Amino acid sequence: MACIKVENLTLGEVVRILRESKEISQIDFGGMVGLSNSAISVRENGNQACTPKEFSEIRVIFGIENVPLFEDELKSYKERLRIWNNLIDNRELEEAKKWQDELSAINRLPFDDDHIYEAKTLYNLISARPLLGDNKVEEAEAILAQVKTGLDRATEEVLFRYHYIQGKFKAKNEDYEEAIQSFLKARDLWRENFDNGRWLNYNIHYCTRKLGWLAYSAMYLAEAREMHSSTRSILSDLEVDIFLAGNDISFGFFKRAKKVLAKSLLTAMEKEDKLQICNVYLSYAYLYCRLEDWSTTLSYANKALEYIEHGSEHHLYAMYQTARALVGQGNISACTKLLSESKVLAKNNGEYTTLFKAVECLLTIKSKKSQEYLAEVAIPYLSKSRPITALDYCQQVKKEYEAKYGNDKRLLHILRIETDIYQKMHKGGEI
Repeated sequence: MACIKVENLTLGEVVRILRESKEISQIDFGGMVGLSNSAISVRENGNQACTPKEFSEIRVIFGIENVPLFEDELKSYKERLRIWNNLIDNRELEEAKKWQDELSAINRLPFDDDHIYEAKTLYNLISARPLLGDNKVEEAEAILAQVKTGLDRATEEVLFRYHYIQGKFKAKNEDYEEAIQSFLKARDLWRENFDNGRWLNYNIHYCTRKLGWLAYSAMYLAEAREMHSSTRSILSDLEVDIFLAGNDISFGFFKRAKKVLAKSLLTAMEKEDKLQICNVYLSYAYLYCRLEDWSTTLSYANKALEYIEHGSEHHLYAMYQTARALVGQGNISACTKLLSESKVLAKNNGEYTTLFKAVECLLTIKSKKSQEYLAEVAIPYLSKSRPITALDYCQQVKKEYEAKYGNDKRLLHILRIETDIYQKMHKGGEI
């Protein structure tokens, strides 16, 4: 039945195949549609035409009135797929679930026309996105594997979606270089009517930043900023600007970052967007931490806390900035108290567990144990996703090694890590 094509069938034959696929008898089906057994039989055999009105009612009974049984219905269905995808982008998950329930009827069609294959495949690929969001990685992987077997007949849009979701899957597994390759393939296929291009560039930015490739990250963010978004997207101009300011801070372009953040704060305040107000304040805290202006760092971290959900990742980051500033000020008791609370909140978060342990080591930086943890655990770990933070700890450890050991292998090890971080940061050329 999988190779049957609608284009070769009469309406009556379509009805018969749909009925048989559900294992419904003619008698039972006749009762469902209000026709006799013989009336169903003559329509299915082509002895009497199935009227358009009858066929529309039958489609409702099978729950396939909103899926593209015929080729001229594909455009409308694909438009609804894009609305669903945008709802996922915007994290309107309850509304997205309603759309998915309606759109999933495509998998009830026991036909294999090219337009039905395209519709089914696009639906299945987009359905992998909420699975990844729910950490159902194996289920998402199974969808990708199934789609891969039919890529020889894929349209450009199917290929775009496949590579895009493959990139999301690879990023979820922290295989960022492979994810970038998939996203770049999707980018080569991207058309404005396929998807929100900002999200595609944002995903490349996310992976390059996770690898410490900050120049590449800035480049793709800047491109995202220039892209017109025809649909409302959670990735607004405001958010892109805040991300770009963060990259400027990483590279030491503090004056430019301050200008962007000042404008962003006004916009966020006007919109009463608490999340973005929080992000601006955290960016300011990051900036003044880089400048080692610890009192201003504390001020902005505290402002951010007014807009943050307790225990969230934003909360953990604000606590980290606060702890680092307290160390900078030499306020050991306040920092120790804060770290005690922070480590409890971060117990299930490997990155922040490492960050808080690293700050704690700064309190006892003279000890060999603290130096070893920073040099052998924290710095290599943080260099992959937080290169500037890793460089901060490199500087702290270097001071101790230079004073205590001079130019020995321990110092050279840290210098090699620093060099590697700087090379990765500038990967992709000058900004």
